Amino acid sequence: MKYLFFSLIIISSGLVGDAQNINAYNDYRNHFFVFNTGVTTQLEHQKIISFKTSLRMVAYEDNTNTLKVWCNNQVTTLEKAWNGTYDVTDHMVVFLNFGVLRVFNGTHIHELTTHAGKFTIAEDAVLFLDEQYLFLKAFINGRIYELENIAIGDVHEFKAGYNTAAFITYNNRFNIFYNGIMTQAENYPPVSYQCGKDVIAWIDESTQLFKAFISGKIFKLSEFKPKSYQVADSLIAFIGEDGDFNVVTGKTTRKIEPSEPPFYSAVERMVVYELNGYFMAYVNGAKYELEAYIPEHYHIHNDKIAWLDSNNRIKLLINGNIETVTYQGTKNFSVNGNTVYFIDNTGQEKIYFNKKVY
Repeated sequence: MKYLFFSLIIISSGLVGDAQNINAYNDYRNHFFVFNTGVTTQLEHQKIISFKTSLRMVAYEDNTNTLKVWCNNQVTTLEKAWNGTYDVTDHMVVFLNFGVLRVFNGTHIHELTTHAGKFTIAEDAVLFLDEQYLFLKAFINGRIYELENIAIGDVHEFKAGYNTAAFITYNNRFNIFYNGIMTQAENYPPVSYQCGKDVIAWIDESTQLFKAFISGKIFKLSEFKPKSYQVADSLIAFIGEDGDFNVVTGKTTRKIEPSEPPFYSAVERMVVYELNGYFMAYVNGAKYELEAYIPEHYHIHNDKIAWLDSNNRIKLLINGNIETVTYQGTKNFSVNGNTVYFIDNTGQEKIYFNKKVY
């Protein structure tokens, strides 16, 4: 049996607004610590196998092959005799062990199926094939929904984005699931489609219209097929037929640039792109010029972006300001909430928070 494990760490919402200062690291003795708003707490005395962080949670495999999670200032054991795959979002830890798919939502462990087939993870959703009961199901906001009976015929494709789901049925209908309601968007498959938070965009196969499902309603974004598009958190970035670079937020379309950028990427609520050789960011309705070149290494999370500049410094765009994280930058860095995890030139793991290195 084959498993598909996608992690779309597309973060965040108001539910985690007060928990954006969390990260984790190993010290020089390989003791494992959690970092929370400047306070460090030791979780393990021996070297762990791996860990993953989000705004609320730190999931990790300890040295005894036990899967654990730190959340709400306490450690919970998720699986013993662990030999599986796991991922973490701001709302949950999703873990697969010997075909059993489970979710920890911060308070409870939910068993989704004992016979997991293909599945995909978004921030607040898991879309999966239950091969025991032959259903395409969705776990969203603590509840399991049956979307399609695959005993009749297999779904051809399915995708999830934060709190949305879309799939193509066995008879080629294009269905959208949002807020507990199923909508048949088209009675034939689209040319392509992408899912994000509260939004799904697609190109109509019959008319080549560019359409979007936004907060429960279908809209026409363009009469013409876009050259390209990307969907993120309540955001659609696309290059129109005339080459204009546009960003849709809510129900408003804004022309960001009059010409096609050589590259762009939409992640969460941020869009980064190239303009005349400059590295640009568009976030919260504002544009920022980050560098006069395109950095090879950068990481986006929760409306923040960190990157490695030409002088080997790690920089951070946070709340509209550019800060220097460290002058001893390496390629090993990531953003989590308001913190930056990095490994310095001596190999030590460190955390940057509120203009201070820990």
